[in-house]
Amino acid sequence: MAFSALAGGQWQASQLPESCIRQPVTLHGVISDFPVVIQQREGRYQQQFLLRLTEPPKAAVDCELSGVVRLSYWQPHPELTLGQPVRVEASLRPAPSQWSPGSIPDQALAAARRIFVRGTARSVTLSTSSASGRGDAGNHPGRLAATRAEIVRAIDNLTAWPRVRATLAALVVGNGAAIRPDDWARLQRLGLSHVWVISGLHIGLVFAGVWWLVQRLLSATVIAGTPSALWFSAGLSLSAAAGYSALAGFAVPTQRAVVMLATLMLARLLGWRARGRDALLLALALIVANNAHAVLGRSLWMSAGATAVLLWLARHQPAAVTPSLLLRLWQALRLQALLVLLMAPLSLFWFGQLSLLTVVNNLLFVPIMGLLIIPLGLLGAVGSVVSPVLSKPPWALAAALLTMLLPLLDNIDDRYGSSGVLRANLTLPSLRRSPAELSVLDVGQGLAVMWREGDRALLFDTGASAPEGFSQADKVILPFVSHAGVEKLETLVLSHADNDHSGGGAQLRQRLEIDQQLGFEGQPCRPGWQWHWRDGSRFTVLNGALGGRADNPGSCVLLIEYRGWRFLITGDVDKTRERSLVRYWREQLRADVLVVAHHGSDTSSSSTFLKWVDPSWSVISAARASRFGHPASAVVERLAQQGTVLLSTAEFGAIGFRVTRDGDLQVHRQRESSAPYWLQLP
Repeated sequence: MAFSALAGGQWQASQLPESCIRQPVTLHGVISDFPVVIQQREGRYQQQFLLRLTEPPKAAVDCELSGVVRLSYWQPHPELTLGQPVRVEASLRPAPSQWSPGSIPDQALAAARRIFVRGTARSVTLSTSSASGRGDAGNHPGRLAATRAEIVRAIDNLTAWPRVRATLAALVVGNGAAIRPDDWARLQRLGLSHVWVISGLHIGLVFAGVWWLVQRLLSATVIAGTPSALWFSAGLSLSAAAGYSALAGFAVPTQRAVVMLATLMLARLLGWRARGRDALLLALALIVANNAHAVLGRSLWMSAGATAVLLWLARHQPAAVTPSLLLRLWQALRLQALLVLLMAPLSLFWFGQLSLLTVVNNLLFVPIMGLLIIPLGLLGAVGSVVSPVLSKPPWALAAALLTMLLPLLDNIDDRYGSSGVLRANLTLPSLRRSPAELSVLDVGQGLAVMWREGDRALLFDTGASAPEGFSQADKVILPFVSHAGVEKLETLVLSHADNDHSGGGAQLRQRLEIDQQLGFEGQPCRPGWQWHWRDGSRFTVLNGALGGRADNPGSCVLLIEYRGWRFLITGDVDKTRERSLVRYWREQLRADVLVVAHHGSDTSSSSTFLKWVDPSWSVISAARASRFGHPASAVVERLAQQGTVLLSTAEFGAIGFRVTRDGDLQVHRQRESSAPYWLQLP
């Protein structure tokens, strides 16, 4: 409780001051993790990196700040790497705060990593000393960071497939930045993502391997079997495990493993009694004492959960009557099946899916990775520190094995990947069939609105996607679909071609059955077209692309009517098109709920249009601290003059309007006042 209270105070002190949002600021610090390099559209490059501040920010406004800042730099040069001291000209904004039903809140995941501020770097200059000109040891790369960076550079120079080099870098130094998003998705479907990151499993394998090797070497000496031999073996094995944890950047799962190993070994050497459960609880206590917000991240829960399950299974594993190979294989298969079954709740909660292929894949690939590829990778890392020549043979052999292994994984995924995944569907049947609900999802700077009537659903827009594979469809919409118990879409409407409205269309078509698609890439939205559902939902298209246009004025505009309630979704139409809508539709524009056009931009929401719509509630879908300045103050003022209740996804997260069985309208905000402090907006 004491550490939690302290963490709350630290969280409050770490929030970006309002006066500093999007203001020019100069930052001095050291890059504290491997940057992620993303090739964007039209050949643009984005470098994402974490900057550990070594000096207070310099700005014209009050901008007290410390700790780590996550930055995006939209230039390929200078090429950034771990451990570099840099001077950055940037503008800052708060950490992401998206929150929709079915999704893990951004703020919780960011707090678990101690990231409370993000920003855009305007320029980055490599430096070797502090801004004041004095030498500053804290502003230089540490030896550990330099070693990790050197190993990654050496791996990048291998003559091997890029996927192979990325896998080696992930296994040796915990650098998963180069692994493509589609590869991570493939590993999740196969249940092998835990093997591609340095986890407690890897730390345990290193400890066991070094222990076995040292014991074999000492068996021929005079100290074999003595307490000195045990202390010596334990010291080297723990040092190797701790060193591997350091190469991984002291990730939470590796911290847990090292503390547990040290606890159990020390107890054994001192002749004390210690149970695995006690060692696990001690490790968790130390981790949470160091970072109380670690309990908000998936790493701690998945690592601790898997360890607890294995400890419990070890106590209840039936003893083998005879050590036959068949019996050992059966026990291993049984162990994996029970592990997958008992870890299912955590897997479904954190990842929204459970791979049934994990049972077999772990038996097939964990031994290959743990007994061959990982030791070869680490042997090459040790050799690279001594001489680059020594690293080439083990790395070349590891690369050859991976070159054969990765196509095999691809083949298994192509054949069984989709059918072997169980996706989360945690909503009770009685909750899935509410009379009707309009949900404005929090997709950041974009739009995604779902209308549900019973078991039928219509989705208006999909949020944005990025070239590297990330999309708001995967992050927000599909988890919401599972949460709401939606099995297919009756209609998908893509209002127009802008990425922040249509970017997730491809992902949705791959993962979800869609009966019909209107608007961009589908049937044109023809003004005046009407259809209805059996229980009363009535849809009217008020605007659409003319002559094939897919720009803002040509956005689909949809009116939904249900039991006397009217909901108007306006895409990105501008003031000129609004005037046309007023001239043609006039009184038919009236709506109780208006999803405001163009995220609250001053190019839309004219006074005349708002007068005819006359909404009781208005919803703006925009990112917090939007770089476009949405919503515009003039639009907010016009809405206030109209007397509407203004709700913003940037402030409240997802916003829902539910028509009850009695015909009343209930309004739900995802971020209510009762939300815990780490999910509030300061």
